[in-house]
Amino acid sequence: MFDLSIIIVGHNHQWCLENNLEVLFNKEHNLKFEVLFVDNASTDKTIPLIQNKFPETNIIRNKQRYGFARNVNIGIKAARNGRYLLLLNPDVKVLPGSLEALVSFMDVHPSVGIAGPMLLNTDRTLQYSCRRFSNPIVPISRFLRFDKFLPNLVIFRNEFMSDWNHGKPRDVDYVTGACMVIRKEALAKAGLMDESFFLYCEDQDLCLRMWINDWQVWYVPNAIMIHDHQRDSAKGFLNKRQITHIQSLIYLFRKYGLRIRRPTH
Repeated sequence: MFDLSIIIVGHNHQWCLENNLEVLFNKEHNLKFEVLFVDNASTDKTIPLIQNKFPETNIIRNKQRYGFARNVNIGIKAARNGRYLLLLNPDVKVLPGSLEALVSFMDVHPSVGIAGPMLLNTDRTLQYSCRRFSNPIVPISRFLRFDKFLPNLVIFRNEFMSDWNHGKPRDVDYVTGACMVIRKEALAKAGLMDESFFLYCEDQDLCLRMWINDWQVWYVPNAIMIHDHQRDSAKGFLNKRQITHIQSLIYLFRKYGLRIRRPTH
């Protein structure tokens, strides 16, 4: 039995995987874990890299590309040995002690279904990885680039929780899917990721279903990782990623309504 089953989904992520997997496998962690890499039909040298340098990794190869939620579910179904599941983006670098901090937090807080770490940008500035549930005004404003010119608008401060001290742990609406640790018992009750989301918003959906099923979601700042977030959906205007993001938001609001809130019971 491992402490963690770490699930990484990647497509042509050779550019960041070698360095981040070296850090993950550096043997300085005080935990036992397995790593499952779900390769989403990569065309670069990702697979040979992992096979040659990290042979302990369990590689699951897709013959065609699937959405992120479906890939995560493939990894979850293949993960059988970890006490907890850890979803980890290939562009996230695990810092010393962060995995231990997440596992310790879950061990001490049995009512928590999902927890996420503090994520930092590559320049060590804070990345807003814990957030309040979306409302339609915010994504529309972001697509129109209002957040670039008016970043301190209350609608942005509210959703990204930028007016709150991120150095303290607290329960939050949701943590981003770049890194989240999941309790298996909670997942069994809330259900797997909704594969109707091809990309984006699946993290909100899963965390909301945790709250609906009486499991908490927490932000754990003493677990710190570096996320080399490319933000492809913010480049240009109405690119493919942005269209996919819009489709996911429409599905999210159709599923739960325009005012997404935690249940009050």
